[in-house]
Amino acid sequence: MGAVAIFLISRNRDFLVGYKVSERIHGYALSELLNHPDIDSVSYLHLEWVGPKKIFMVAAVDIAGNQKEKEIAQKFEIIESQFRANPLFQEAILTLSVPNAETLSLPNSYNQDA
Repeated sequence: MGAVAIFLISRNRDFLVGYKVSERIHGYALSELLNHPDIDSVSYLHLEWVGPKKIFMVAAVDIAGNQKEKEIAQKFEIIESQFRANPLFQEAILTLSVPNAETLSLPNSYNQDA
């Protein structure tokens, strides 16, 4: 029982301090964002495990077109809800990229089937 307790303490500590996701999961989330028709680019993406099979995501994105604040807020809510509907994501938060921010791209080695 002592070994089980130590294992559980270790796992819970990892989730409390924010355990980083694998490159495969990072690539998957970035791919989903970049392939969304309302998103032109992604300049920031932070993902961490917050529980068993649950990820917290924060991303800075550039929305397609030149839209008003209300329209952007509605689009963000729709996109965030789409991520929350995926059982892998506990929470998804989007914000606007700053103008001329360096953008993220998928590495050439990324393979969605991996």
